[in-house]
Amino acid sequence: MTPRPILFIHGQSDSHLPADHSSRRLYALAGEPKSLWIAPGARHNQAVLRHVELYERLTTGFFDRHLARLTPAAEPPPLDAPMPEPTEAVLLGSVRPEIAHAAAG
Repeated sequence: MTPRPILFIHGQSDSHLPADHSSRRLYALAGEPKSLWIAPGARHNQAVLRHVELYERLTTGFFDRHLARLTPAAEPPPLDAPMPEPTEAVLLGSVRPEIAHAAAG
């Protein structure tokens, strides 16, 4: 995976593949830049359906920042514009540092 930018998205309620057994471990092994979002209440592959706006902002923000190779003058606006925040979201990495949390041990 290194040195590729990587965004992990995992449903908090995923019963097929618990986040602690997969995404958190892969996140710990990945190089920078990296981000992990544990989507509250989402089951396997359901983050996009449960959190449409936040999913869109996180993914496009990550892609713009790390994959689009934008010039500094063309940088996208910051992701801290007002929007409802999920109350139990866990986000690790650089996408939304103001709601980032340390990885659970």
